[in-house]
Amino acid sequence: MRRPAARVRYTLADPLARRRLASGAQRLHTWGWLPAAVADCVRAFAQMMTERRGSDLGSWLTRAEHTGLKPLRSLARGLRQDFDAVATGLALEWSSGKGEGNVNRVKRIIRDGYGRAGFDLLRRQVLLAD
Repeated sequence: MRRPAARVRYTLADPLARRRLASGAQRLHTWGWLPAAVADCVRAFAQMMTERRGSDLGSWLTRAEHTGLKPLRSLARGLRQDFDAVATGLALEWSSGKGEGNVNRVKRIIRDGYGRAGFDLLRRQVLLAD
């Protein structure tokens, strides 16, 4: 099973997967399960992320708050609380993902060895882990 980030990269990179995703969203919209405003809002956010247009965040948040869908409104409210950081994160190509991944890896190693390992073993596991 792929990790969520790998699934997103695969979906965005593979044209066939993108068509399947779009056709699935189109079916939900056709069946009346996905309001057009919500579909447009989600599509606009994905485009804003892939094209790194953090300057469009304010208008997108306004659209999201007016969709009528509670989870989307909640997301917009949460993003507004830290607007500057989110807009900068959308605009820049830099990511802290690699550093965060290493922190999570070290935390897992520490959890696995809790109560059984001393510092020497912990150090060896961190240095030798993939």
